[in-house]
Amino acid sequence: GRMYCSWTWCRHPNYVCEWFAWVGLTMVGLASVEGACGDAAAWVVRVPFYVHLIFIPVFFYDCLVWWTGAAPAEFYSTLKRPGYKDYQESVPCFFPFWVPGGIGDHRVAGWPRDHANKVE
Repeated sequence: GRMYCSWTWCRHPNYVCEWFAWVGLTMVGLASVEGACGDAAAWVVRVPFYVHLIFIPVFFYDCLVWWTGAAPAEFYSTLKRPGYKDYQESVPCFFPFWVPGGIGDHRVAGWPRDHANKVE
């Protein structure tokens, strides 16, 4: 019902919000690099900072989906909760909206355990 509305959009809205917080901090970091370097700094100084900052959202996406967040939670939920595999097939795992390439979708019953054995 209304009480669980966020969980009808994606299976881990708490991890999505945390990821967006890291994206926001990265955006602030990009602006800070520009402000700290000033107009005199060459691209040779700026580019390494930008490259490192761009990988922060990628790192935290991997962390929240594969290492510490969604994958372990999904693994144990499929073992403990009857009907969870049906929920997995009907609700995206991470992003509550469509992302090209199905990134964060994982609409596979039994994901992540059964997904490794599935031939696509």
